Amino acid sequence: MSHSPRPWRDRPRTRANAAAARCRRGVVRFYGPTSLWTSYTWGGAENWYWFAIKHSKRTKALRNVDDLLASDVLQADRNRNNVIDHSMFVTKKYRGMPYLTYHSSNTHNKPVSTLVSDHPNTWWYAHRT
Repeated sequence: MSHSPRPWRDRPRTRANAAAARCRRGVVRFYGPTSLWTSYTWGGAENWYWFAIKHSKRTKALRNVDDLLASDVLQADRNRNNVIDHSMFVTKKYRGMPYLTYHSSNTHNKPVSTLVSDHPNTWWYAHRT
């Protein structure tokens, strides 16, 4: 007998799952209006943080974004509400500067210095993978 995973609504309620549940009901919209085709990947940024740092311990928190190397992950809490909104990947480091690639606006190799200066009020979480 095959055993399928439990439906989403039966999963344990964590803070991130609760946020995703509110999004699915249309109370909170992470990115655009909700519909059958809405992507919930923004909610996945918070889940990835908790899995990577706290549960699997497969990553290590870095003290500074300048310490990022290729394949590391940078996450952002743009609203400073202790909920991680976005994840980006370091695709190269050139002359000491990490460059990030992420899906928003299909951005490829944006210098971390530009990102930090464009979003001065963001809390940043850098991870060594």
